[in-house]
Amino acid sequence: VHMYSKCGYLEDARDVFDRYAICGNVVTWNAMIGAYEQNGLDHEVFSSFHQMQMRAIAPDRVTFVIVLSSCTKHSLKNGIFNSIGLGRNIHARVMQFEWFMELDVINSLINMYAKCGHLNDAQTMFFHTSKKNMVTWNAMVSGFAEHGYSEKNALQLLEQMQCEGVFPDNITFINTLNSYIQPSALAEGKRMHIHLKYSGFEMDIVVATALVSMYGRCHDMISAQKMFRKMTHYNSISWNAMITGLIEHGYFDETLNCFEMMELDGIVPDSITFTCGLLACHSKGIIDKG
Repeated sequence: VHMYSKCGYLEDARDVFDRYAICGNVVTWNAMIGAYEQNGLDHEVFSSFHQMQMRAIAPDRVTFVIVLSSCTKHSLKNGIFNSIGLGRNIHARVMQFEWFMELDVINSLINMYAKCGHLNDAQTMFFHTSKKNMVTWNAMVSGFAEHGYSEKNALQLLEQMQCEGVFPDNITFINTLNSYIQPSALAEGKRMHIHLKYSGFEMDIVVATALVSMYGRCHDMISAQKMFRKMTHYNSISWNAMITGLIEHGYFDETLNCFEMMELDGIVPDSITFTCGLLACHSKGIIDKG
């Protein structure tokens, strides 16, 4: 089952599973549920989770991590209110087992509540967890960033994280930078940029791209352009971060120049790039070029 699902043959995985489901154990069910989760088939995940319990097969920690991950993805695709009830039901089921305080399960619960916008529930679990790792902290920082909480909340968590001896990774920094969404956050964003220089993450392509986007959101296009020019490697996301910032602030000539430079750099434009290029042509009245 696991082999077929990893190779993308979901129907074959299901055929094998159906033949052995009657005599299968929790490992067999986890393999099938995991295959559904990896392929974004949330309803099949929840249905299989229910079926395994109807067959008196008790879920283990792996089952709950998979199902909670699917619940989190379901909230992003179908809306928070369709998923939080599912998440709470799964949380209640988790509490019936002796391993409910295992860190991977706790991290999955924190991430689920944070992604669904229930930051109070996420924080309650977070602050009552004595052992935290990078995943725990990143889930909480990401929750603050994604749901419009003040950039100071994310920054305070970052500082607390370091005080407790857990060193942030590039995901932590990206999530923190994503919380800086308006001009009033520029000073904090620049402070974070200085921190990134000294920590050695500034030239990480994903972090550098997040810095370009942050400066664009904070209306500092001079700093955005300086950061972009400083980068040593680029991908389509990097170019789109720069091009999007330029078009949003009315730099139409610079947008078109970036578009051309991107092609010269051998990066294939995508729908975002083309949309920005067409908007720049329209705003400049360059119909032929558009």
